[in-house]
Amino acid sequence: MKPKFEEAGKLRRRRYLPAALVALALLLLWAWPTYVRYTMSAPLPFLAAMALGLAVNLPTLLLLWLMVRKSPTPRTLFWAVPLSIVVLFGPLAAASNALFRKMHLSEYLFAGFSEESWKIMPLLLILLFAPRMVRNVRDGVLIGALGGFGFAIFEMGAYFALVDYPKSGWEQFYSESLARATLIGIDIHTVWSAFLGGAIVFGIRRMRGWGRWAVPLAAYLAVIFTHSLQDHYGKLLAVEPVVFLAHYLVDTLKIPIESIVPYQIPLTMFGATVNLLLINLPIIVLTLWMVFSERGKEKS
Repeated sequence: MKPKFEEAGKLRRRRYLPAALVALALLLLWAWPTYVRYTMSAPLPFLAAMALGLAVNLPTLLLLWLMVRKSPTPRTLFWAVPLSIVVLFGPLAAASNALFRKMHLSEYLFAGFSEESWKIMPLLLILLFAPRMVRNVRDGVLIGALGGFGFAIFEMGAYFALVDYPKSGWEQFYSESLARATLIGIDIHTVWSAFLGGAIVFGIRRMRGWGRWAVPLAAYLAVIFTHSLQDHYGKLLAVEPVVFLAHYLVDTLKIPIESIVPYQIPLTMFGATVNLLLINLPIIVLTLWMVFSERGKEKS
């Protein structure tokens, strides 16, 4: 006997897939001007910054590839999910942000809602129309993380091409782009989407009654809140560890400040790493708990 979710997926495909495809086509038309502006205003800087984003997030890329290889999910998701973010859902998030800015709202009040909603869309579409691809919480974490990874790469390219490059050209390419990277090779967007993807599947597959919807909703609100906290206080939390370390090196260890200047980029990445871990520690712990609790049940 086939699982209920498999039968439900077939029913939804017959009933709603044409409407979903039309909706995606309309969304693509709406996002197309944003996509063109992001990619064609300065195409070479955009692609170069995206390539740099791939390089600094290589540990994440390798981990996701290992997860794909060990998962029964199709390996095409490894490139298809990030590509859908770069081509469609990333520009949709940017277009949505532009609408909120016209309302004169502060960035931290809407960016979390807008970006987290679009980043998780590949997983939601897969759950609706191809639920067999998502067999457990780990698959939810994997697909969510792939979406967050794609958004991180898209955002790094967009920031440099549209913000940094017009101001200083190639001069600040490494310093400005790497200021948004961490020393551990994982981006904050990947963490948020991995947690949300896992929580959605955890709620749908592991909970009963109202918990099936309460858990995903609580996780969604949690990542929005954390995202807003990051946008509002993230710069402060990223700068303070660097200032503290610089004072320790100069005042305590008596290292000349001129000797520290060449290490400005690693110091900035150190601050971003501390910031990621401080703000997202509860989310990281919950994500690991969901994955390992499921593995424990499978073994028992």
